[in-house]
Amino acid sequence: MHNFLLPTQLFNEKKVEVFFNEKQKRIIEDTKSYSEALINEIDFDVEAENILEHSGFNTPKLIKEKTTTGISTLILSGDQLPPGTPFQYGKKYEVEVADYRVPFVGNAEYFKIYPDKFNNTNLSSVLNKNSLVFKLTDYGKISGNDLVIESLRQEFLLNIETTERILSQIEEELSFYLPSLKIGIIESLKNRKQLLDSKKDSINKLNPFK
Repeated sequence: MHNFLLPTQLFNEKKVEVFFNEKQKRIIEDTKSYSEALINEIDFDVEAENILEHSGFNTPKLIKEKTTTGISTLILSGDQLPPGTPFQYGKKYEVEVADYRVPFVGNAEYFKIYPDKFNNTNLSSVLNKNSLVFKLTDYGKISGNDLVIESLRQEFLLNIETTERILSQIEEELSFYLPSLKIGIIESLKNRKQLLDSKKDSINKLNPFK
């Protein structure tokens, strides 16, 4: 069986470390813009926890029990068939594709990153905001063919198993980075308060009548 015409190769764009460093940089930059009033009213530890909670570090969870299936049809030319498949030039071939839509909750960015200990699995899917669509085919008819249906079912299950395994690896690796980010956020907030306090003190000293 083969994946066919899938626009997104999963877990392929950037390493976990790069993903984390980019988010860390944005988060720290945001804390540098906190106003004096906000800095003076918040608990830095609580604020750091709130920032982490709302910064997209929520690993996607597949809602497998809500998977839906369908069959779509493609009309292909012979040169679009798998290598080695005999075909006639100029003839069009009707191919059925099994569409498996799997909803998920969590940050869809995770499907674009990959863990440090990772062997490319060439796993592909249509990536939507809240779902993955695995499109599988044997380049023939699916309807009424129980052997093909079972083969595609098993291929889909393997894709799901691989997806969940990689997500688990990503979550595990990120867990080592997050404590240092919390420390960095608190330190940045403290530095912001120190800067604002120093500026306020300097402003007061400028006034000779105080």
